[in-house]
Amino acid sequence: MKVFIFCLFILISAKSSHSNEIGQALVKILDHVTGETTNQIEENVGRFSNQPIDAPSTGGVPMVKVGDGTLSGIDLPEAHAFYSVPYGKVTTRFGYSTPADTHGDLDVSTIDQLACYQRKANCSKGRCLNNLSEDCLVLNIHVPTSVDLSDPLTPPSDRLPVLLWLHGGGFATGSGTSPLYDGRYLSDVTNTIVVSINYRLGAFGFLVYEENGETIVN
Repeated sequence: MKVFIFCLFILISAKSSHSNEIGQALVKILDHVTGETTNQIEENVGRFSNQPIDAPSTGGVPMVKVGDGTLSGIDLPEAHAFYSVPYGKVTTRFGYSTPADTHGDLDVSTIDQLACYQRKANCSKGRCLNNLSEDCLVLNIHVPTSVDLSDPLTPPSDRLPVLLWLHGGGFATGSGTSPLYDGRYLSDVTNTIVVSINYRLGAFGFLVYEENGETIVN
C-alpha cells in the first residue's frame, strides 16, 4: 500500500509544471530507500525522528524583516532555515487563536521540535514527541540558498513558489516540526520555499459542543 501511494505521487508529480525538479528530488529519496525492507525503513525513520538534524551551519545568518522585528535563522548547506516561527498564539483553551506578535527580534535558528499536545504513539520506535505545548502554532521555513537574505532591510527580488506542508495523523497526532518533514532538500532541488506547519490537534483543535442551545465550534 505504501509503495502504491508513493508511485501514485510520482505519477501526479510528473504532470506538474515542476516535474523535472520534483523528479530529481524523488530520485534522491529513492537512492536512500532502495533495497531496504519496510521494517528497515521504519527502524531508520524511528531513529531519525528522535535525533537532531545533522546539518552543520555554513556560518551565515539569514534575516527577514517581519512587522517591527527581525527573524534570524541559520544557513545550512541546502537552504536558509527558520525553525519554530510563531504564526499564531493560543490565549484560550478551545478558543480561537490570535495572530502572533511581530514586535521585537526573534532567534529562530534552533531546532526545538515544538509540537501540539497529543497522545504519544509508536514510542517503541523512538517517535515520541517530548516538547509538547498548547501554544504550539509555529512554522518551519526553508528557503533556497540562491535567495539573498543577508540584509533584512533589503527584501530579496526573487519570487519563488511556496509549498505548504500539512502533516498527517488523523487530526490527532503528528507535527510539522518533526525531522521527518525537514524541507531543506526539497527546497534545494526544486528552488521552492518549503513551509511545514503545526496545527492544534484532537479536542484542542477540533472540538464541537453545545452550550445553552448554541453549537460551539473550536
